[in-house]
Amino acid sequence: MVKISGSLDIQRGFVRLKPNIPFLGVTAGINTYEINEGQITIELPPTPQDRVFLVDYSLSRDGAFLPIESWVVPNYDCSLDEVRGIISFKHNLQLQTQINELQSEKEKLQTDLLETQDKYGQSLLQLKQLSEQLSALELEKQQAEIDNGLLVKRIHQISAIANP
Repeated sequence: MVKISGSLDIQRGFVRLKPNIPFLGVTAGINTYEINEGQITIELPPTPQDRVFLVDYSLSRDGAFLPIESWVVPNYDCSLDEVRGIISFKHNLQLQTQINELQSEKEKLQTDLLETQDKYGQSLLQLKQLSEQLSALELEKQQAEIDNGLLVKRIHQISAIANP
C-alpha cells in the first residue's frame, strides 16, 4: 500500500474514490476518506497501467458520485499534490518559466553581441582612418622638415654670397 498525505483547500468533508476499472486489491465500489482540518492521509494500492482512481469531494459520505479528478498512484509513498498532478504541473511551470527567462537572456546577449560587433567594426574603421591620417601627417611633417632644411641651406648660401 502507498501512503498519500497532504492538505486540501477543503477544511471538512470527504474524498471519495473509485477505480475506473477494478483491479487487484480494489473493488468497484466507492471508498470514502475523511478530510480533517484540510489534512488527509490515505493508503491505496498503486494503480496498474491504464487504471486510475476517479475522485470527487463531498461534504457528506453519501450522495451522487461526481468525479472531478483522476489519480494515478505510484508505487512509493508520496504527497497528495503529486498524486493529483499538481506537483508535476508546478514543476513544468517552473521549468517553462526558467526556459523563458534563459531564452530572453540569450536574445539579449545576442543583441548585445551584434551591437558589440557593430561597434567593433566601426572602431576598426575609425582606427584605419586615424592610422591613414597619422601616416599622412607624418609624411607631411617629414616633407616640412626637408623643406625647412633646404630653406636653411639656401639662406646660408645667400648669406655667404651676400657677405663674402
